[in-house]
Amino acid sequence: MSRLDAPIFLLCSERSGSNLITKMFDAHPSIAAPGTSHLFRTFSQISWRYEAGDRTLKEDIVRAFRNKVGSWQIDDQSDRELLALMAGAPHAAEMIAALMEAELSREGKTAFFVKENFVYQFIPFAEAAAKNPRYIFLVRDPRNMAASWQEAAVLRGGIVRAARRWVDDQMGFLRTCSWMSGRRKIARLTYESLVADPSAALAQACEDLDLDYDSAMLDFANKSRSAAMDAQRSSVWKNIAKPVFANDPNKFASVLNDDQITYIETLCGPLMTEFGYETSKRIDKDSSEFQQLETDLEQVEPWTKSAYDDLPLEERRKFEAWSANFAELTKLT
Repeated sequence: MSRLDAPIFLLCSERSGSNLITKMFDAHPSIAAPGTSHLFRTFSQISWRYEAGDRTLKEDIVRAFRNKVGSWQIDDQSDRELLALMAGAPHAAEMIAALMEAELSREGKTAFFVKENFVYQFIPFAEAAAKNPRYIFLVRDPRNMAASWQEAAVLRGGIVRAARRWVDDQMGFLRTCSWMSGRRKIARLTYESLVADPSAALAQACEDLDLDYDSAMLDFANKSRSAAMDAQRSSVWKNIAKPVFANDPNKFASVLNDDQITYIETLCGPLMTEFGYETSKRIDKDSSEFQQLETDLEQVEPWTKSAYDDLPLEERRKFEAWSANFAELTKLT
């Protein structure tokens, strides 16, 4: 059975620095952190449909692997070779781990860094293919996360959807950390600390994970094998091949209006306090004023964005191919 040795799972919302920290760890001489595949996320939902060792399962995993947007070193292997890598694995989690082990071998590294969305939803599934898993919990101010979400061409919705996602994700991450307390190595940090002093933040994270810190992590733009490739594959990731720079923590104030800030601070307020983010515009969450504010914002919330049509055709095809494959695999019929 294929089991990853001491993998690192990232707990992080979208638009919260997940790509940045992934490429930082990819630059570490012992860590392989290729572009996200969402294989654990996808097959944790549907693995029950397949019998042990089912070849159809292996073929579906390969097809999902081919449709991912991020790049891996083993992308050049044929479908037959990928199927052969999974030959001895009876279940989906072990099959996915076999692909990750092949990536580790190609990279000449020893530990895999897993970046996928909604990790808290499939912890038992992923841990079935892992020995001594480790976790990083990275959180970003929800106002800046929502501002970034609103501007992201490939993400549906605006600040209402972003704020709700932020709350759901942080609750899921906190439950995961509580359950794993004392059982797993967990590093916790904020996006703001990561960009303000990356050396200190990364050194502390490595210490928490029982991993030797390496200064190459700071030079991820040059040391990460996948940073340059992923930056070319999607304009959404164009900044991951650039050196880190400190962001204005109050940047959201120039992007969001007062109603949007009030909504985010009210919805996310208790959790913002938990993470040390100050608020100034909160109102009573149970009041009619908040309900009306939410309704008003929902009415102008963009579902699709005109900026998406401005993306290169090939890039849109990649995102649409992955979305179509994910929808097909996870449908309930």
